[in-house]
Amino acid sequence: MPHRRRALSPEQARRIRWAQRGILAVGLALLVWNVQRSWLFLTDDALISLRYTERLLQGDGLTWNDGERVEGYSNLLWVLILAVPGLLGLDLVGSAVGLGLLCAGLSLVVLQRALRPSGLWAEAVGVGLLALSGPLGVWAQAGLEGPLFTLLSLCAVGRLLPVVRRRADIHEHLIPAGLYLGLACLTRPDGPVVVAALAAGFWLAQGQNRRALGQAAVLALIPALFVGGQLAFRIGYYDDWLPNTAYAKLDVASADRLEYGLLYLWPWLKAGGWLWALALLGLLRPRAGDENIGRLIIPALFLWLVWIIRAGGDHFPGWRMLLVLDPLRALLAGLGGAALVTEARRNWPRRRWIGPALLLVTAPLLGLWHDRTQEKQTGMRLVRVDPNWTHRLEPVGRLLGAAFHTGQPLIATCAAGGIPYWSRLPALDPLGLTDKHIARRKLRPGQLGMHGHEAGDTRYVLDRAPDLFVLCAPRGGEAPCLPQERDLVEDPRFQADYLVRWMQGDEPIRVTSGPAVRVDSPKLGVVRTESALSLPGWLWADDPQRPATLDGAGRLVLHRAAGAEVRLSKLPLFGPRWSVQAEVEPAGARVEGEVVVGDDQRGVVTLRFLDEATLLRVHLEALPPAGALGSTAAPEADAPAEAALKR
Repeated sequence: MPHRRRALSPEQARRIRWAQRGILAVGLALLVWNVQRSWLFLTDDALISLRYTERLLQGDGLTWNDGERVEGYSNLLWVLILAVPGLLGLDLVGSAVGLGLLCAGLSLVVLQRALRPSGLWAEAVGVGLLALSGPLGVWAQAGLEGPLFTLLSLCAVGRLLPVVRRRADIHEHLIPAGLYLGLACLTRPDGPVVVAALAAGFWLAQGQNRRALGQAAVLALIPALFVGGQLAFRIGYYDDWLPNTAYAKLDVASADRLEYGLLYLWPWLKAGGWLWALALLGLLRPRAGDENIGRLIIPALFLWLVWIIRAGGDHFPGWRMLLVLDPLRALLAGLGGAALVTEARRNWPRRRWIGPALLLVTAPLLGLWHDRTQEKQTGMRLVRVDPNWTHRLEPVGRLLGAAFHTGQPLIATCAAGGIPYWSRLPALDPLGLTDKHIARRKLRPGQLGMHGHEAGDTRYVLDRAPDLFVLCAPRGGEAPCLPQERDLVEDPRFQADYLVRWMQGDEPIRVTSGPAVRVDSPKLGVVRTESALSLPGWLWADDPQRPATLDGAGRLVLHRAAGAEVRLSKLPLFGPRWSVQAEVEPAGARVEGEVVVGDDQRGVVTLRFLDEATLLRVHLEALPPAGALGSTAAPEADAPAEAALKR
């Protein structure tokens, strides 16, 4: 039978409600403070999801490029939810960040409601500690699905707690809990780990008998239907059994992979410090009615940690993969705080103020200690001390999209989210997150590398003949940052066909980037006929200090002062002699050109600015070989022979 609650007078109920509102207000204020300490931490991977959302809104389906179907996201529900603000005309990036912050705030609300039967002190400790969670402060604003997954998992726990406390009928809570878990499975592909853990914990909390087993099976069945439905969609739409990201990020477990997982996990456990001791107190000395909560929560903590170790951790800072556990740990710590007050009142019945006073003094100090301990970890410092590089991708992506939207060139970049999203151009990810072929190929078979950055296929990437490479984005240039980029720049085809050109994007901030461009690509504005070649002027942007920029008409142009000299090399040419004509603004400005063609049929075109000018295009026209019929000029070497004939 459900426990009966002690009746409260109207005045007592009013005071409790105001105390609860105060606890939530303080918790939300702490969360805001926690979030704003990080720079705007928008992740590049979030923009992969947003590209799928945007293409869905445009009627192109859940696709990455036209004509390609690959599940390069692993958060279907997140992608679909963000389509709603998109339909309303709202900015997708702002919507993703706003939804993450909303989910973080709602997590405090749900946790407080879950702790309400355990008393105000449990609420205060639990809400305060979750608000100070380093992972929550970072990932609430990152634009990814982590806060939503955490909220849905916590909602499921919140629905199960009244049942294990024997305060509610199971039929009112089991199906809603299963629905929350089903939505969590649509949010992340590892949601079934949470389902299995909570089903096992529910069986333990309900008595470990046949009836409890049936209830746990019902709890697991509902999310299983969600998983089955998504699997049917995946097979029918993408012709695959797993999301493409699983192939790129997961492989057979090895001792090294497990070691990576432990190294990822240990700083988080260590940063918890005293918090784990407080949680243990809540498990060992629970208040009346809270005896079975530990049985529900412990399997979830244990199985998720095992899964993280198996997966080898994560390459992102701020313990992204452990975010879902922070509310559960805060819940147990809240129970520990309530147990501390209860024990103090039991041992000092005539001094009932001792327990609350002790908790009131120590909890803020311990919370500050917990926060400082988190800050000392490398994973947290990475997002506290430096502006987020993803925001520097936006001007580069917008620049490329504005300059080349007509030709639709193929961009290859390991920054597979920001530049493709903001440029809206076809994109190739050398890391394979959005490419079926690369995801199944290890760049260094048998060797472990950076988590999620081990897939690659240099030959395949160059066979696709990208028109633009943005290496070490957004910086560009030929200095690689990743092994995949190093293999590319060392390949002879890359060295022969690609040349770094410098461009400057100004929206919303000024960033200079040096994409490596295929110098004869028609999609970049190169027009070739049998005897002529017309090239855009920005191809001569060889100086990072004076990059090409967009003019008022949206054209990518190059401006130089009088006396400047610029060069374009590696240009495939089919004749030894060429005339050069520069199209400039103002029209009367003088620019001279010279073409030198090597034995490899590659030319170097040098332009000299006699006047200050803006270079729009350069037109090359093939001239007949020296001495050919109809030639208007002959080389000096032929002059003596002609003089001898005349004599």
